[in-house]
Amino acid sequence: RLAELARRLPVLMTGGNHDRWGDPFWDRELGIVYGAGELRFPLGNGTALALHGDQVPGRSRGYRLKDALIQSRLASTVYRLLPAELGFRITAGLARPSHSKGATRREEETARRQQAWAEAQLREAPDISVLIMSHSHRPAALELLPGRRYLNPGAWFEGFRYAVATDSALELSRYRG
Repeated sequence: RLAELARRLPVLMTGGNHDRWGDPFWDRELGIVYGAGELRFPLGNGTALALHGDQVPGRSRGYRLKDALIQSRLASTVYRLLPAELGFRITAGLARPSHSKGATRREEETARRQQAWAEAQLREAPDISVLIMSHSHRPAALELLPGRRYLNPGAWFEGFRYAVATDSALELSRYRG
């Protein structure tokens, strides 16, 4: 579906905590502009900065270790050697959201940490008019400073959430296909 959309309008994508290796695939095979870490792009009269959000400081040592392992060349190589069906099952298991109280508290803390980091980045980088992150899965469309905004579309797999950012507005939506 993303490839179909990319034939009609520009599609930009940043890598998340489970999918940072896809550079050539996204660009070459699907026509999607892909940034493993972050993307900067013009948005109206300003600049948007999009990143997944798990790079924000304050993550636990265990999370940083897991992240480094998942993103390693070795993990990418091993994953490519797996039968496709097994690979899909593994990634579906990794992506399955957790609804435990501990997971909910962690997501809320992550959302607070991301918003505070976004505000600091917007203060330090006057060229950025919109900062977009998603890792916390908590939707937000906020003007943190005059004319400077923070956008988190939430999680696609939790209600088919997405967001639209223009030069003058942020919109949180759900796909109703």
